[in-house]
Amino acid sequence: MARIYMVAFALVVIAAGCKQSKTDKPASSSAGVARIVFVGQKDACQCTRDRIDASWAALETVLGRQPGVPVERIQEDVDTARAEEYTKLKPVMVVPGIYFLDENGKVVELLQGEVSAEQVTAVLKSGA
Repeated sequence: MARIYMVAFALVVIAAGCKQSKTDKPASSSAGVARIVFVGQKDACQCTRDRIDASWAALETVLGRQPGVPVERIQEDVDTARAEEYTKLKPVMVVPGIYFLDENGKVVELLQGEVSAEQVTAVLKSGA
């Protein structure tokens, strides 16, 4: 029976990989965003590559208008230990994961999947 649940879970995760974005609720919207960590992949299928590139472009667009928040970019399949530091804080179900962290390294918000500039702007406004 447990095996059936594991297979079902795996299928849900695979199916979710090509869906739009998923946004988790902020842990603390009153805390400011001190830095951003973008967790993507180096080797990815075209669907995932397109999602990573679109989300990175959205992040760059917003930060170009609102400079001052440092961004670290990690590729989970290259720097697995570094990526794991963040996925332990809050797991990523759909790559990319964009972690918005406060000055203490706590997750203010995690955006996943194909992220728009509007979503990034909303997090920076609510978490600033």
